[in-house]
Amino acid sequence: MAVGYLLCRRPSCLPLYRSYSGPAFYILTEFFNPQQLHMVAVVEGLRWCREFGHFSSYATTIVTSTLALRTALAGPLYTFTEKNQALIASAHYESSLVASSPRYAVRQKNGMVDTRLQNSLYRRTYAQKCQELGCHPLKSVIFGMFQLPFWMTATFGLRNACGLQLTPLLYWPPMIPEFVAEGLTSPTTSLGLIALTAIVTTLNVEIGHLRRVYGFATARSMPADSQGAAPKSISVVVPPRLPWQLKFAHGVCGLGAFLLTTVSFVAPSALVIFWCTSASHQLILHLLHLSPRVRAFLGIVSTPIDAKHPYQALWAVAKRHYRLLRWLSST
Repeated sequence: MAVGYLLCRRPSCLPLYRSYSGPAFYILTEFFNPQQLHMVAVVEGLRWCREFGHFSSYATTIVTSTLALRTALAGPLYTFTEKNQALIASAHYESSLVASSPRYAVRQKNGMVDTRLQNSLYRRTYAQKCQELGCHPLKSVIFGMFQLPFWMTATFGLRNACGLQLTPLLYWPPMIPEFVAEGLTSPTTSLGLIALTAIVTTLNVEIGHLRRVYGFATARSMPADSQGAAPKSISVVVPPRLPWQLKFAHGVCGLGAFLLTTVSFVAPSALVIFWCTSASHQLILHLLHLSPRVRAFLGIVSTPIDAKHPYQALWAVAKRHYRLLRWLSST
């Protein structure tokens, strides 16, 4: 009876319009309802995966199914994002060449180049190049955010599978009874698992941030070094101050990693295993897509900002960007 009270779509104590008037209320009561088809699909998918793979525990099933699902969904999406970003970098490089060319420079009475017209020329050329190449910065955002609903569905599906008891009268039992016997419904006692989740999540945040810093620093160096310079010889100087957009993105991702690590201490073990596996797979995608051989195999075009040795280049940027690494390098 308590389960029926919790899972009721339209409680009698609330107005009829309340279930669909607020987006947040609808998401909490409808989209993540354990009776929804996509929530049931997570539970049934775990059961089918265990029976098909003959796994000895559901912990192994969660790891295997997460790796398979992310390889099928997140892998292609990440590759599409990298292809789009490579075309954007090419469009930016060609637009920078045009804008910085003396042929199109308009000088003022004092002999200085009119930067307003130069920036206008760059924006117009950049828009034309992006249209010709079929790329757009918003495509990368869409490809990156497209996997968020799948991640949330898997997270809340596992949360429903573990069960939840808020009060003696407000609860639902585990949808997979074997979770209780394996200890997957209780918080994990393995500090190593929580530490690994925190480390891998932080590495994902910092690698993404360093790649953005590297791209920004290279973009600033392009107009000065592009005249007669080889594409791989463009010097990269990390600016002492970064734009607020990079700081904001780094702060949001860092806050997400911190919240995920904090929740891991009280979340069911099944969720922590899923989060750790998902973050580890994302880290593998990050590192693989840095390799020039992998990028060439996946059909990602080479751009002027691509380093010949990407791992060493990111490490060099990290040593210039982080104060701790600068201090360790100087001692």
